Amino acid sequence: MDSIPLCCQAADIAVPAHPISMAIRADAVTASRQAFAGGKDHGPAQRAPCRRLLLTLLFTDIVGSTQLVERLGDHAWHGLLHQQRAIVRTQVARLGGIEVDCCGDGFFAIFPLPALAIQCAACACDALLEVGIEIRAGVHAGECDFEDQRVSGIAVHVAARIASLARPREVLVSETVKDLVAGSGLGFADRGRRMLKGLAKPRRLFALDWSPQRLRGD
Repeated sequence: MDSIPLCCQAADIAVPAHPISMAIRADAVTASRQAFAGGKDHGPAQRAPCRRLLLTLLFTDIVGSTQLVERLGDHAWHGLLHQQRAIVRTQVARLGGIEVDCCGDGFFAIFPLPALAIQCAACACDALLEVGIEIRAGVHAGECDFEDQRVSGIAVHVAARIASLARPREVLVSETVKDLVAGSGLGFADRGRRMLKGLAKPRRLFALDWSPQRLRGD
């Protein structure tokens, strides 16, 4: 695949307010009022209510991680993991995402818009390749439960399964995401209908077209 530095050159990116950020702030305000209203002790703060939010979900992981651990050894592997996480976190923050979880070589982040998640995945793939790390990525969008600053729901499972089917340096997206970014100029290759582990029905998946013209939206 071609290198895609063009997608990472935008100096100023307009990012909308994130629904998770707003929910966290709202929960913090509620907790503060419960604890400090009138200067009285009202006991333990009540658990924040479960919220239903429409989110874009991004999962990434390192390609061939087991072979890398065996070849590099534990110490070098941990150094590589630290480098990978720093690069992905930079792109997530730059494009208005929020890190949800980071376990092993896997990374889970959420975004307010599908195009931002796709751009994050593409830029992370390109930046990591420069230091010799290949990742794969999966993107899906759907309603999720947000409770106690955790994101859950069937959409999360779908996104994770999509990522597991991606090829090295491939950004694989659901048909939902492809439809949502219609008009953005992003192009996709049809990967057909695929069964996702643990899910009853196949899903149609699409791979991001990495050509520079497509990523610029020409």
